[in-house]
Amino acid sequence: MLPPPSSPTEAESLCSTLCRLGLADFVVSEDTDVTVYGAPLLRQIGTAQHTVRTKTGDKQKGMNVLDPVAVRKGLGMTQAMFVDFCLLCGTDFTERLKGLGPMTARGLIK
Repeated sequence: MLPPPSSPTEAESLCSTLCRLGLADFVVSEDTDVTVYGAPLLRQIGTAQHTVRTKTGDKQKGMNVLDPVAVRKGLGMTQAMFVDFCLLCGTDFTERLKGLGPMTARGLIK
């Protein structure tokens, strides 16, 4: 079970609460659990801009902001569904269930 937003018990929860209160714009972390709390996540802050070769061409990579609302919308999930999905996939609070990947978890939630 996730710590309630009204009583944060870890750094990501506390920082996400600051975002929800309008006291911060995003959380800087590599821990994607921040998206479960509903805060924008700034990732790869220590990574310099670099080029990544893909099948469709070169792309510039570096810091990025992961928007949890866009992630949920892309998955077609409500906040509650997304929390359940993340718990099934494994978080800081739950271990990943063996043999259960994101596609299966998404199907179960839907």
